[in-house]
Amino acid sequence: MAKLPNEVKKNFTRCDIVQRFLGTSQRSTLLHDVLIGFWVQLCDLYSLEHPSDETFRNSSQLLEGLPKLLKRVSEKLQSSKRHLVILFDAVDQLLPTHDTLDTEWLPTHLPLNIHWVVSVDPNKHDILAKLLNRMSDDHCYFQTNMLTENSMDAFLALMDSTATKKLEAWFQETIVRAFAHCRLPLYLKLAYHDIQMWHKSERSGDYELAGTVRGLIVAAFKFFEKSHGSVFVGHSLGYLCASRWGLNDSEMQSLLAVDQAVLEEVKRLSPEQNIDVAIVEAWCKLKEDLYSFVEERPALGVKLLTFSHRQYSETAVKCYLAQDGGNYIYTHISDFLLWIWQNGTDKEKILQDSTADLNEYQNMKTQSLHLRNLSELSYYFCQARRWSDLINYTLGSFQWLNAKCSVMSVFEVIRDFDLALGVYDNVELQILREVCISSQATLESHVDSSYLAGELIARLEPLVVQYPELIGKVVREALDWCYGCPHVLLIPLRGCLPTPGGHWMDTVETGADVINTVYLSADGQTLAVGAQNGLVKVWKWSSTRFEEHQSLHLSVPAMDLVVLYGDKLCSLDYKSTLKVFDLLEGALLHELKIFHEESNGPWKLQVCAIPENLLCFTGKRLDLYDLNINAAHCVLSDVSCFASRHTGQFVVAGNNNGDICVKNLTNGLLMHTMKELKRRVEYLVLTNHNTCIASDGVNVVVFDIEEGGILHRLQIPESRISHLAVDDLGLYLAVSSGCDITIWDLMSAEILQSHDDVHTFDITYLEFTHVKDTERLVSASGDGMVKIWDVRDDKVLETLACDSGKLVIEGELIASTSVNNGMVHVLQIDSLHHMYIPRFPFWGLPIWDRDASFLVVRVNQDTVMGVYDTTSGETIAYLTNDSSVTCSLCITIDGNPVVIMGDSNRKIKMWNVRSGMVAQMFDVSDDIASLHFSAKSHTVIIVTERGDIAMIEKEANTLTYIKGFHLYHTEVVTVKDDLILHVNGKIVQFTSLNKPKYTARLKGHKYNVTHVTAAPEVDLLVSFAPHDGIYLWSIKKQKGLKKLESIKVQVQQMDVTSDGKYVCLSTNNEVKVIDTKTKREVYSQYIQFGNVLGLHVHEQNVSIATSGGHMCVFHLHYPTEVVSESLYYGTGAPWWKDTDASINSDRDKKRSRCYKDCRSHQTKFQR
Repeated sequence: MAKLPNEVKKNFTRCDIVQRFLGTSQRSTLLHDVLIGFWVQLCDLYSLEHPSDETFRNSSQLLEGLPKLLKRVSEKLQSSKRHLVILFDAVDQLLPTHDTLDTEWLPTHLPLNIHWVVSVDPNKHDILAKLLNRMSDDHCYFQTNMLTENSMDAFLALMDSTATKKLEAWFQETIVRAFAHCRLPLYLKLAYHDIQMWHKSERSGDYELAGTVRGLIVAAFKFFEKSHGSVFVGHSLGYLCASRWGLNDSEMQSLLAVDQAVLEEVKRLSPEQNIDVAIVEAWCKLKEDLYSFVEERPALGVKLLTFSHRQYSETAVKCYLAQDGGNYIYTHISDFLLWIWQNGTDKEKILQDSTADLNEYQNMKTQSLHLRNLSELSYYFCQARRWSDLINYTLGSFQWLNAKCSVMSVFEVIRDFDLALGVYDNVELQILREVCISSQATLESHVDSSYLAGELIARLEPLVVQYPELIGKVVREALDWCYGCPHVLLIPLRGCLPTPGGHWMDTVETGADVINTVYLSADGQTLAVGAQNGLVKVWKWSSTRFEEHQSLHLSVPAMDLVVLYGDKLCSLDYKSTLKVFDLLEGALLHELKIFHEESNGPWKLQVCAIPENLLCFTGKRLDLYDLNINAAHCVLSDVSCFASRHTGQFVVAGNNNGDICVKNLTNGLLMHTMKELKRRVEYLVLTNHNTCIASDGVNVVVFDIEEGGILHRLQIPESRISHLAVDDLGLYLAVSSGCDITIWDLMSAEILQSHDDVHTFDITYLEFTHVKDTERLVSASGDGMVKIWDVRDDKVLETLACDSGKLVIEGELIASTSVNNGMVHVLQIDSLHHMYIPRFPFWGLPIWDRDASFLVVRVNQDTVMGVYDTTSGETIAYLTNDSSVTCSLCITIDGNPVVIMGDSNRKIKMWNVRSGMVAQMFDVSDDIASLHFSAKSHTVIIVTERGDIAMIEKEANTLTYIKGFHLYHTEVVTVKDDLILHVNGKIVQFTSLNKPKYTARLKGHKYNVTHVTAAPEVDLLVSFAPHDGIYLWSIKKQKGLKKLESIKVQVQQMDVTSDGKYVCLSTNNEVKVIDTKTKREVYSQYIQFGNVLGLHVHEQNVSIATSGGHMCVFHLHYPTEVVSESLYYGTGAPWWKDTDASINSDRDKKRSRCYKDCRSHQTKFQR
């Protein structure tokens, strides 16, 4: 394989060669890393666009995109009349995974002008047999045999023709005798090399040739040690085989230059020579002798020196890393990289035993800085078992995490955590890993470093007291970074993101992007997942977490899974083929084609009351499969949906004509056929008492299965039904339509509860579950929110942000899949009280006091208002009014919340929240439109439907009307200090409480104004109109100051800081900060829990209420003087953007940056 390029060039004059020797370094055994380098090299070679970072992070996307990449390369080759030859040596050296063992990553058909050659050991993992099964042409396979004597003679003649001195006859006879025992080409090459070295050294005595390849390699290493020094050679080759990718000349010389043992040996062997020159010369001579053992290969944008054959690397590991597990070598590499990372602050640690005359030299050599430590440092700490340094300097350091996420990716950080946790069990590292996984989607789409700090602070701050050593350290460093940042930031204070390790029982990684199906056993002990790429994984619960039990790779992806008796896995694929596997051995037990016609699904497996039998639904037909005889028979055909209880003997099926059939599975008799629906039956649910509810999406009927009689017909509103759910006892029926949920009493056929807009998106899941003698209703929607309902008390117990793709519920357990990263989260409903983040039932717009300490929301119809503590989430009180509440207001007096309500009876009531009693009540002459509060004069302002303005002043405790001041019914009204801001169409108006008879009018908007706010202390008023933008006005001069033309967004909520420097506004699920001086957006914060319902700025705190029920509070940090250009954080350009343009011109090539010498940016990076 090493000589093939020379032979290829003889046949193809216009040819490009891409060659990989797998297994010669640690990372060349990882298929994912090999494919990344392969992609990058092809893209650079043929000037193709690099794939996205997401593609680089995902192995399945790399594999799926490989045929497309080769097709694009083929088009380039055909146009230039060139050929591409790809050489992959020793594919059996790839670490055994599902992809590598099945060999499906290798394409069987190649486009024109592309040729791919792979070599494989036939005795490894049966890879050769699998390759042969996938090949359509037998001529593509060639088996290399042992060399013959003729081949040996030709080889020796070739070697003699290139050598400076030919071998003597007795040397050739020695090779011939040894060749009879080992006929490998590598042995012949090494034997010739060994004799040349023996001859070169002019040694006397009898010559002995080792009889194995490994013996010859060891002999060569011994020769190098005698020629160049045992320490110098041992450490040089040790560094080379310990490196993950390899080393370049500069790195090798730098490592040797700060290696105390090497320095002492070099100085002893060359006492008169300058040590700088001596080390360089020693390495050049050794490298010259190693020419046949090492070679330079490209890896992620740079050329690195690695062993040219895996046997060289394996022998070097046994010779130079086996004595102490390579601890000295790994420790020295990690010390060197740590010194570089710290920029010399711990230089004495490396040089603690150095002599004084070497310090200056070492100081000079280590100034050649690079970013290699970002990808390698944590790996070497793990290999050297330096756990405290691993935590203090890499995985537990915000500076290092921030740099690696910025320069490389979050995916690489997660891989470092996986590597560390594989050899070092640490709870706090596990928590940090979960935070990175939870934050991956956000950090991938937002490159600002501030997002990493925000994610860490928001998710870990509640755990600081419990884990002060590591979690507390990371949070403190993140906070220090934020408050020291010279740019505007929103720093999370509370209630922003869920904390890992709360209600989640466990989180498992599937290794796939798209998950087709999830199975969770009734006892919660078994979890199974089927993915789009054919991967099927099974986990078993082990006291504290799910542990992987079995992993299978199916040729056709599974669409549904069932585990029987804990040891048999049944899968149904989209070709309607049922497969049964033994989970203990992973062997296929049975395979049966259930349905031979094409079907578009859905596909479903369900356990029934008959032992060893399964119901199989293939989209058109319902079959009963018998595991004992591996046979199936049709139960019903033309089926649109079906329902059956696990412990029941009946199955109910609906068809496309609206017919409903009931069949007894035990005797196979058709019991009833009912024609009660006129359209296709879409939903069927059963209760434990043999009651069935059926619906065609519009009509709902309830009937008895055994008798076949209709019990009820429910009058459903005109909106179309999306889901039905019934509790086990058959007492409640939940019906969802769009974002609404209606709860019915099945005994009386009456509506118990009706909830509108309970989710911001259409409901995708609705199911009852039984938890400790109580019924819980679980609903989920496309916004990623899952709500847990107490039907009896008619309230939402918890709202979870699950990023839910699929949900499965069994008793108290919920299995939820993530849409983006293929994770499966398992949570226990009964443990939801461990949640750190409070969530609130926002039935309308949230109302809070000035500093957002207390929150008032409507919780039941229009009469009950709930008052909550926003920090703890605790309910302070429920205030029940005797009539509908039209508007409300919350203020704080002496630290106690006071709720002011305006109701439909035209009364203003001031409630003492602590006592739950009405303290004061006032009558208003008209219907109440809105309530406002002036913090400056402590005055409550009432706006009526007729436009009259009334006031309740703190001292007077009486309600008085402002004469001569009248508002229109349609006006937008806001109160800031003593200013009443109101809008009439396109005109912005404001009136002072001190001069109520005068109203100022500001004209300039071309469209109707929807939002207005002000900072009276700095003479600033801000208004917004759709399609028109944001206007800034002077209150005193009553004229426009400037228009923010660059801000073109649809504002939903808006407020301004008291100093008037920044405007905070929300648009859907994003909060933006606008600099009023520069008229530019200076920061943007993504809100993960739905759209922003409310936004309030007090001093420098920004309070946000989301549609997901979250109350988030951020600190708006901005320095006194903002730097115009960012170093490497904030919203400006990253610090590495101004490095070599040839590397950084394309953002997708940023992986190569971590290997680029950044000497000129050392000071900037440290700052």
